[in-house]
Amino acid sequence: MYGWLVLARYVLRFAPFTLDGLARSAQKQYDYDLEGSRVPPRWGVSAFAGTPREGENVDLMVERICREAPANGRQVAVGSARDLEEAGYRLHDDEPPAGHVLIGDDELTQGGDFDELARLWSSQRRRNPGFRKDG
Repeated sequence: MYGWLVLARYVLRFAPFTLDGLARSAQKQYDYDLEGSRVPPRWGVSAFAGTPREGENVDLMVERICREAPANGRQVAVGSARDLEEAGYRLHDDEPPAGHVLIGDDELTQGGDFDELARLWSSQRRRNPGFRKDG
């Protein structure tokens, strides 16, 4: 594996990948923050991020994230954090759980325009190598 691949940060999104599904995810986060009295509440799409460890390829990293986090689904979109940032989105660490991120604007203060995010993830969908039927 080349050194630059090891350092790349990847973002994993489990279904739904559609624009409506991403908007529902952001609304759910906003409502959750309001109920918890978080000020200001955040508009962000839930996802997981990770970097392959030494000896891991992307599939092994996805399997590890599925084991370590409450994340599972038959389909997963896997893309680089750089692609999302170049499209104008920002990743905000939101742990726990480990590796959880929210994706939105710089401050997560506006209901985002998730059209490009939906387009990116629809082209990055694939079978989840870490899918567990019992999960």
